[in-house]
Amino acid sequence: MSCNASPGCEQEKTVKSASGRVVLFSLLNGCVLLLVAIAVAGFYNRELPVSGQRGEWYALLVSFLLLVTGVIAGFVWIKRCYLSSQKLLAGRLDGVLANIPVLVAIRNRHGLIVACSNKFRSFFGLSVDDMMVSNSQLYPPDVAAIMNSEIDSVRKEGKHAQFEITFPDLTGRQRTFDLYAFPLNRSVDGIVEEVGSFAVELTELRITEAAMRQALEDAETANRAKSEFLSRMSHELRNPMNAIIGFTQLLEDDRNNPLSDDQQDSLHEISKAGHHLLTLINEVLDLARIESGRLSLSLEALEPRELCLECISLLRPLAEKHGITVTLAPGTPARVKADRIRLRQVLINLVSNGIKYNRDGGKVEVGCDLEPDSFLRIWVRDTGHGIEPEFLPSLFQPFERAATVDGLIEGTGIGLVLSKRLTEAMGGTIGFETSLGCGSLFWVELVQAEQMEEMEMSPDAPTAPLPVSSERTRRVLYVEDNLANMRLVKKIISGLGGIELLTAESAEAGLELVRIGRPHLILMDINLPGMDGFEALGLLRQNPETRAIPVIAVTASVMADQVHRLKEAGFDDYLAKPINLQHFVAAVDALLDKNASEDTK
Repeated sequence: MSCNASPGCEQEKTVKSASGRVVLFSLLNGCVLLLVAIAVAGFYNRELPVSGQRGEWYALLVSFLLLVTGVIAGFVWIKRCYLSSQKLLAGRLDGVLANIPVLVAIRNRHGLIVACSNKFRSFFGLSVDDMMVSNSQLYPPDVAAIMNSEIDSVRKEGKHAQFEITFPDLTGRQRTFDLYAFPLNRSVDGIVEEVGSFAVELTELRITEAAMRQALEDAETANRAKSEFLSRMSHELRNPMNAIIGFTQLLEDDRNNPLSDDQQDSLHEISKAGHHLLTLINEVLDLARIESGRLSLSLEALEPRELCLECISLLRPLAEKHGITVTLAPGTPARVKADRIRLRQVLINLVSNGIKYNRDGGKVEVGCDLEPDSFLRIWVRDTGHGIEPEFLPSLFQPFERAATVDGLIEGTGIGLVLSKRLTEAMGGTIGFETSLGCGSLFWVELVQAEQMEEMEMSPDAPTAPLPVSSERTRRVLYVEDNLANMRLVKKIISGLGGIELLTAESAEAGLELVRIGRPHLILMDINLPGMDGFEALGLLRQNPETRAIPVIAVTASVMADQVHRLKEAGFDDYLAKPINLQHFVAAVDALLDKNASEDTK
């Protein structure tokens, strides 16, 4: 049926006609308003948006101007051009991929690369047309398998992934990257369509880390070698010192063959030089242990005032010799966290310096004061001459002593630097104040111990020799390869009475004497030819017939790790070379008496 015959068609024509009249009326009305505006103002400007065929759009500026002739002139020009949001975003992405200095790639759901950064192209040698390439075309098989697995995991789980990979570049050099993969585009049903990734190079960082690990390993090897050297040096230096000091002590105490006054003076100088050299050896070895990181500390809560009293008591003979008065200032009792032996070593050094560098009839005062931030200061003040300014910068340098006193006052030149290192190793600080003509103040600050349990603070006072019972002869075996040390111990034992001494120059010979002679006590050198003292002790402890015999280690190596090893091995006691006569006699007496009491049970 045609439209002309239909009532509906007639109605549609009527609507269209009416609509056209409305549009025409609006257009005429707009023209009238435009003409009125031009007539009133003389011009009219308006910006109109116009869309292009490729998605871009333009801002057109339309202007009308009333000329003097009454003619209206119109002008139209493009004010600016805009891109669509999609094209704008695409342009920005292209700019990022062209300039970003890392490897960026976008892979589709099949794992093929659909976009990448210029850095990525240049790294793998890809041209602009090389697209839709797979991981197997870019990486070695093992790395490609890792890449595929990680990318698939991101696509399936929709989560980020970060991993490290290493593979060769075009020149064959191994390169390491930290790769971060993430889901990029999802479909309507939530499936990840594309996965983005970027890789930051870690090659130089890993090379630096490997070099640092190697340097650390080399340093540890050097430290071990240094520790071994220190142990050997300690042994080699202490053995001759043992003979020098030991025989000097025997000559000084020999009442059967007394020496003349001149001989006593000469002997005193030998003893003095020997002890000075021993102090120097000990301090040099301590300093070397600190520098190599091998210093062993046992931090505990202790009362510094008691330690100060102990040091004053030990140094009283030196003070009396120089006419110096040493006192302890009143103070509040408190505890600090420190190694008892090392703190005593520091205090002895500071107090002895206050005595030696004082004026005749001077004073040394020792005190303890609480400081802010849970610190306690232990100070030593003297009334000496003070320290001249030119010597202050080198005060804590090894072997540096003031030129005005060098050679005139006993000292090694290591005491202060050793005290500084020991204090710092215990978590403290050391400092000083000095005034020419008035004296100096040295101080040590240590952390206070907080609410630690009460501990026994008995000082390590020398033990007096115990008389050896002569009712029954006791047998002592000394295993030693150094003949000078052996002669020294023979002389010491011969002066005690009631002891028969057996000697052996090797551990093997010593074990044979144990089997035959059954000693009541064994003195065992550690560094022996062939079997060492540790192996010999192990064999003694394995045998039921000899395991109860007490064994004292006699060693020139007194480093902390060696002493710990001696205790762990099961030695009943140890004596350090050079042998201290009083300590030697006390240790021998104690173990012989203990063995005798067990025999009577």
